[in-house]
Amino acid sequence: MKNILRIIIFTLFYYFLTNESFLKVALIFAITIIMLILLDFFQRKNSSFQYLLAAAFLLLLPLTLPIKIQSIYLPFGYQYIYISLISSLIYIDSKKLNLKKSLREIICGTFISSLAPFSYLSGPSATYKEISSLDKNFFGLPLFWKLQFSNIKLAISGGLRVSIGFYLNMINPHIVNTDFLVAEKSIIYKLFFLTLFGFFNFWRYYLLFSGASDLTKSILSVFDIKVIDNFKNPELAIFYHEIWSKWHLNITQRIREFLYTPLTLFILRNFKFANNQIKFFILEGLPVAVLFAVLSLWHGGKSLDYIFAGFSTFFTLGSRALSQNSYFNEKVINILFGREFIRFFSLSLFGLILGVYDFKNQLPVQHINVSSIFLPFLVSLLIYIYYRLKIIFFGLKESIAKYQYLEIGLFLTEIIAIFYINLFLIIDLQEINEFIYFAG
Repeated sequence: MKNILRIIIFTLFYYFLTNESFLKVALIFAITIIMLILLDFFQRKNSSFQYLLAAAFLLLLPLTLPIKIQSIYLPFGYQYIYISLISSLIYIDSKKLNLKKSLREIICGTFISSLAPFSYLSGPSATYKEISSLDKNFFGLPLFWKLQFSNIKLAISGGLRVSIGFYLNMINPHIVNTDFLVAEKSIIYKLFFLTLFGFFNFWRYYLLFSGASDLTKSILSVFDIKVIDNFKNPELAIFYHEIWSKWHLNITQRIREFLYTPLTLFILRNFKFANNQIKFFILEGLPVAVLFAVLSLWHGGKSLDYIFAGFSTFFTLGSRALSQNSYFNEKVINILFGREFIRFFSLSLFGLILGVYDFKNQLPVQHINVSSIFLPFLVSLLIYIYYRLKIIFFGLKESIAKYQYLEIGLFLTEIIAIFYINLFLIIDLQEINEFIYFAG
């Protein structure tokens, strides 16, 4: 009875948030039932791993359809619902849960996790693991009396990140395009410009995505659903490949656990290598290529997604090789500011690769000027310094009791900042709309 109430309440949340038809909700429920029945069948055949691989691939294919077809046939937020369903199936299989004994309960729990409020908007996704650990007295309604200060802090932090992310998006110069890459400019000019743009772009994407994820996690905590952290301070990573171990964990960590690690172990057990170079490219390269191939399909399987996957694979392998080079670590990483220089370059490169998607936002080549990137770069540099100091502060506050008052002051300041940033965005948008109206 409690599961039925949870399904009704979460379905109503989904309906009012997305305005989708109940037929699409029924489609999610039908897929859940079919997937679990088939899992039970293949578990008895001792081939559940192969089944999960096939199911994960087949359920991924609809995301490669044109956007118009997706909007007609797929439920809103299918990308995140997909992650929830597959992750739940993997968890159920790994724990060898008895599907015969509690099939109805597992079906309800898996379906509830896929419709966990707001998780289908930005992630992180809930799974059967989180739903099965819910309080038995939880009927699906928000538990405001369980709200903790840590959840409020997370919501404030998420709100600030999203607000700054929208601000950065507004001042985004949109000036990296294919014309610029072939323009008659010096190599140093281009590298300098692209480095500044990449650093800015990293923060633009990171603040938007991580802010939305923090808000989702804080909202889910009101429903007593505890999900994973989607981002783990990727700005602290030194090498390019380390950023990926802290970025969008809702999908990257799950792919790593289910696909990347088993594939690596399979290669180690079944192949012998003639030399270390071949070993590196097969042992490291194949799993990384598979990881980014899955990510490209999850993002839509368009040409830009495959370009993104190719660049990411190349730079991830190069970064891994560089991090394992003892000479480089001794001569560069350990010198004064060497670590910070490599970190800055890695974040810039990461942001630039993400900016592949900005290539469609082209402006005439004469608009491109290094001075146009200085304001966005300066803002993103100040944001970087703020978050680095904040991390240092929270590392110290555990040993100094008086920092608790400073912590409250910090979050009050963030609330004020959220208000003023959004006020600025609203006023600016109104001015833009008025300009468009009079120009028209």
